[in-house]
Amino acid sequence: MGLTGIGGAAYVTPIFILLGVPPLVAVGSNVTFLVVAKSWGAFLHIRKKNIDYLIFKFLVLGNILSVGIAYLTLTYIATLNNKFFNKILVFFLGFLLIGIGFQYLLNILRRKKANKRCDKIQLKKLSSFLMGALISFLINFTSIGGGSILMPYLMKVMDNPRIMVGTSLLFGFITVVLASLLHIGLGNVNLQVSLLLILGSLPGIYIGTMLTTNIQRNILLIFIATSVIIIGIIMLGQAFSLYFYPIHNNF
Repeated sequence: MGLTGIGGAAYVTPIFILLGVPPLVAVGSNVTFLVVAKSWGAFLHIRKKNIDYLIFKFLVLGNILSVGIAYLTLTYIATLNNKFFNKILVFFLGFLLIGIGFQYLLNILRRKKANKRCDKIQLKKLSSFLMGALISFLINFTSIGGGSILMPYLMKVMDNPRIMVGTSLLFGFITVVLASLLHIGLGNVNLQVSLLLILGSLPGIYIGTMLTTNIQRNILLIFIATSVIIIGIIMLGQAFSLYFYPIHNNF
């Protein structure tokens, strides 16, 4: 997280699934870990007043709507065949990771082009509401999508990079708090896994932050994009193997 600037879920959740952790438990445990990981950064940015509260408010309204839909959906899924849903979730994660990876590559190519920013307040409100709902949905079902999807949107509606980061972190914190409460209530959280993630993240974030001063931005973005794409391809391979050879399905 300290090295790449993204939440880490794009790496952590797929790796846990590949190691045999049931997909919904991997998602629930990871969002619980992200509550701790995002809280410190969000607190610091609040103190420095690096928050656009107009956009943040509508992001949260979309989030609340999506959490309600996620609760009803996950509650219904709990009554069905979890093995079938787990296969679908692994497929979705694979495609999502590949899409995020190519999005990062496109951002590198478009970096020199000026962004057209949205100046109409009503359009900002509507787009922020819809973006908040989309990101909340993705986080509740995959734990992925906070910073990696929200930041490109904020770059189009904001000018100040510090405000972008602060708004993204605070919204991400609120989102993972609600998502973790939802997954805890549904029994999708392994507290031992979450604790190990928290303990491992402390030195990891520090080391990663130190390394960012010695790595060029484009090289770092290319590393993020290619590694996420590779993990996505592995996830799809895992999903196809589960589909064609269900006898090996441990989920």
